[in-house]
Amino acid sequence: MQHRFRIVAVLAGALALATWAGCNGDGTPTHFVDENWATADIVDGGKLYDKWWSINGGTEPTTDFDPIWASQSTNTRTGGDTWRCKECHGWDYVGAAGRYSSGSHFTGFPGVFASRTKARTTLFEAIKGEGADHDMSGVLSDTDVLDLTKFIVDGLVDMSLYIDANGLATGNATAGQSLYDATCPACHGADGDMVDFEADPGVQGVGWLADDNPQETLHKIRWGHPGTAMPSMVDQGLSDQQIGDILAYAQTLPTAPFVNANWATADIVDGGKLYDKWWSVNAGTEPTTDFDPIWASQSTNTRTGGDTWRCKECHGWDYVGQDGRYSSGSHFTGFEGVWASRTKAIVTLFESIKGEGADHDMSGVLSDTDVLDLTKFVVDGLVDMSLYMDFSTGLATGNATAGQSLYNSNCSVCHGADGKTFDFEPDPGVQGVGWLANDNPQETLHKIRWGHPGTAMPSMVDQGLSDTEIGDILAYAQTLPQS
Repeated sequence: MQHRFRIVAVLAGALALATWAGCNGDGTPTHFVDENWATADIVDGGKLYDKWWSINGGTEPTTDFDPIWASQSTNTRTGGDTWRCKECHGWDYVGAAGRYSSGSHFTGFPGVFASRTKARTTLFEAIKGEGADHDMSGVLSDTDVLDLTKFIVDGLVDMSLYIDANGLATGNATAGQSLYDATCPACHGADGDMVDFEADPGVQGVGWLADDNPQETLHKIRWGHPGTAMPSMVDQGLSDQQIGDILAYAQTLPTAPFVNANWATADIVDGGKLYDKWWSVNAGTEPTTDFDPIWASQSTNTRTGGDTWRCKECHGWDYVGQDGRYSSGSHFTGFEGVWASRTKAIVTLFESIKGEGADHDMSGVLSDTDVLDLTKFVVDGLVDMSLYMDFSTGLATGNATAGQSLYNSNCSVCHGADGKTFDFEPDPGVQGVGWLANDNPQETLHKIRWGHPGTAMPSMVDQGLSDTEIGDILAYAQTLPQS
């Protein structure tokens, strides 16, 4: 009887040991998951989901992830791409039910979002997949698989909470800007164009990616980009809402390759002159019809033809439209200025000025280069004119004595010492520099800064003068004869 009990006890102990040691087919103890769960790296898990060989020092596969990849034929990618978790299960984690429900990435495979509620060991074994169609055991260590398991259990988010059905982020872009500015510009730049994500001409930066694939962008903001120094914002302590706000701001950043590729060489001086009279700069033809339908939306300014197409006619020489010099009188339209637009995302402003297909359609008369020059002028070339003149009286506030020296060395050779070489009005007498400076100091300041389109008059900005010095020239110009 004692011998019998001994055999039973030995068998029971062996069974208990087998249960404790548990088999995944390779002798891996099931307790590995529970013992190491607390130290599993969820951030590495998020990156492994993206591109595991950039995390674990592995080699990118050159063959397909068969036999599971061969079970579908719609996604024709090969090699390493077929081994990326995201390629089957999607950046939004819902596979065939989400972003990858159609298009070249479609496989028909389900996502991993529903798997987050599975038992840890069950999920661990499914990801590892040893001996099954989903066999990652040859390329992922048990630690890798555990990190991936933790990512799925604790790291997934329902992306529909942060991205709507049209791909637009629903977060607070204003809050996102301060978060972006605190963390991201060092690597991505203020406009998000320091890293190029595509080989196409121009720079496809953060703004482009956020618009093109907001789900991927949200994933990478949360977990970082594998194989780079990009940090995980989850690891930095940001909430999912804050990360959603960053995505919302990212979608306001430049997206157009042309703008990014040519911004550095855009001609701000030409932009200032285009704002004045574009057909005198780009060799265009002055329009004979009104700038409809936008001009027809107002009736107070009765000018016609070319005048209705001049930027300054709607937005003012002082750039504040109805809030400035053109708040009343024959030039009043009720249109806003461009002053507030200088802080817009560059591409947003570019597209707004071009206005193709909209009421403000300049695409038929301005080239993309013209529009870019105008955009640069608005972003970097405007000044607050109230700093250089008293708007209530029109009197310049600069130093006329200092201005005289600058006028004599830069302006008198063409305009004359008394400013009367050119007559700006057909009225009796000579309406020269002194007359214009007093009659319209805002126009005068603009032309001193950027020059007069269609003439040899140089831009004092281009000559290296400061805005204060240019304000001083205006102050002296107001002392010159007015007739």
